[in-house]
Amino acid sequence: MDTGIKDDYVLRIFPDLIKRENNVVYGLFEDDHMISIAGYTLFANQYAMLGRLRSDRRYTSQGHATNLLRFIIRDLEALPNIKWIGAHTEVNNEAAKKVMSKLGIPEFVCTHPLVLKKPDQVVGTEGPVWNSVRDTARKRELIENVTDIPLGVFPYEGYYPVPFDKDLFTDDYLERSSFYVNETEDRFIIVQQDQKGRLYANVKYLWDDHHEQPGFWETVQYELQHHPDIYGAWIDFSPKGYQNIPSLHPYEWSQAWVLYGKWV
Repeated sequence: MDTGIKDDYVLRIFPDLIKRENNVVYGLFEDDHMISIAGYTLFANQYAMLGRLRSDRRYTSQGHATNLLRFIIRDLEALPNIKWIGAHTEVNNEAAKKVMSKLGIPEFVCTHPLVLKKPDQVVGTEGPVWNSVRDTARKRELIENVTDIPLGVFPYEGYYPVPFDKDLFTDDYLERSSFYVNETEDRFIIVQQDQKGRLYANVKYLWDDHHEQPGFWETVQYELQHHPDIYGAWIDFSPKGYQNIPSLHPYEWSQAWVLYGKWV
């Protein structure tokens, strides 16, 4: 399939995609020629993120991709376990916006994913490293007490934010996560290693006050110091959180992304 994309990562990882248990990939064929692919990734067996959309450029502008996604959505809607269907794309991806509109999937929330490469240069409120939480029951208690989520979503993985739902937090997910809670126990940080080409520390923080919370950045630095092979800290900011950043110098810049989604 000729996508016209130089070093197309979807085609490069295709053999691995079709082997992953939480990934499903569909192909659209004309005779024996594959003209479009798309699929979805399942999170907590309830949240489906559409993606992997590629088309042979010799067959573009004929509605093939939209029709394939419409077929996939119908399959998902027929599954009793699916709660939500969404897609995540860069804010200036006009083609994806048109497809989402045709499919009737509305905009859900906007986020700014940034990769922190120079944590020692972040300007924030100094304070002690937050307290590490290792007990799974205590981690779950912190999650259960969440009532306010300015971020608007939960960054389950890099590139994959989904609606905040306590069903996402299985024991396995909590055990694989590093938790840090502040002194007043009204804020916490979740960190997981995340392989997205490079190895990242995916820092999950639900609020907008990264730079006002004493010790927030010291805690991020502490976590990174224990993982020297990490490329950087991947952090998703809300539009307000992004505006609150004093300087983007410590980060690798990324444009905003838009999450589309609908409840089933």
